[in-house]
Amino acid sequence: MPLSKRIDERKEKIKQLVDMSNKTEDLFFRRNTYSCPCIEISNEYLIYRLDNTRTVSAQPEYLEEKGLSADFFVDARTEVSEVQDIQHELLWKEVDKPLKDSFNMHDGQTESILINQNGIVINGNRRLRLMRERNHELIKCMVVTDPNLAGKEFQIEAFLDMTPETKKDYVWHAAAATMKKMHDLGMSFEEIAKERGQPSGKEVQQMIKAREIAAEGLRDQGTPNKWSLVTKSEQIYMDTAAKKITNAKDARAAEISTIIIDNATNDAIEGRAYNLNKKVLASPELASEVFKEIAPDNDGELINPITGIADLSSGFNEIVLKEKIRNDPDLNDEILTRIKEKIHQKEDIKASAGQKKSLQKKIDLAARNLDSAADSTSITGLLTDGVQDKIDQMRQSIQIIEDYINNQ
Repeated sequence: MPLSKRIDERKEKIKQLVDMSNKTEDLFFRRNTYSCPCIEISNEYLIYRLDNTRTVSAQPEYLEEKGLSADFFVDARTEVSEVQDIQHELLWKEVDKPLKDSFNMHDGQTESILINQNGIVINGNRRLRLMRERNHELIKCMVVTDPNLAGKEFQIEAFLDMTPETKKDYVWHAAAATMKKMHDLGMSFEEIAKERGQPSGKEVQQMIKAREIAAEGLRDQGTPNKWSLVTKSEQIYMDTAAKKITNAKDARAAEISTIIIDNATNDAIEGRAYNLNKKVLASPELASEVFKEIAPDNDGELINPITGIADLSSGFNEIVLKEKIRNDPDLNDEILTRIKEKIHQKEDIKASAGQKKSLQKKIDLAARNLDSAADSTSITGLLTDGVQDKIDQMRQSIQIIEDYINNQ
């Protein structure tokens, strides 16, 4: 079992080994270097850290599937055997082939796991899980003993996550959750970007926003913890979070549309969700129009003093819209159909406008070429073979064009 030693037993054993250690390794954390004693300790003295980026999305989904309470994985329950057992189970899903291959290639552990003085793994939970699976008895560990780092296990793990090791990529919504927590702890978006390997603080904000939109969609479905449902939808949520839409109602319509697209059937999407979402983001006012038709904002209803007919406001009632979708799951597909129809109409109008201008463009080009040809007649000795035939053809074409104009 992952938890086979009490905390006092773990602390005492680790202290004994630290006192005996004559080897240290450096921990680089936020521009500072901390010397950490190195020890080898039985895996039974180590336990998993619950607040771990690897399992931040998997934990709530597991709780929902098993009907467990929301506080099951809180830090205060780190010492509960059942909790450690389940964390052990969840971490196995994170042990991928590259990590296994690396251990095979090097015949075991090459890099120390980082732990605190209570035996809680700060960085290396996934590696410990693999070594336990393979019955590795002694685990090489670096022990964080500097008092300045006490209670900063989460921040240290978040910082070390981006080091170039045999790392498995983090699921996007799990990485975003970690960034959100770092910001809540007082770090600026730019500081988070540096620690998490993002281009800028702007990208960090977009990732957090994308996760918030996805979380809203999961709540709307009644599955607030089932993050696996949005794992493959990263691109559409990221695109929506990054899109700058000045009109607040249209911006909100774009977010709701992305959620609807992610929940719609393949038949309604007709292709890649990314392509449809891109079109909606380009014309979010069309989604607003559909939402207004389905759920008008009655608070903004005005009576036209001339006709006596109620004029719908420019907005839509989001609460009513979502309630209708919940009561009628097929409405997702119907909404997409109506939005696509408006997009197609807009595309047709744009194409028609382009066709209308095409005649003018071609006549302008022909006129310029004729003017240039006329100017060239000032030069003697030019070849004229076949020119008269071309002129006759042009006269016929001009007559056709004139007839077309006269019939408009």
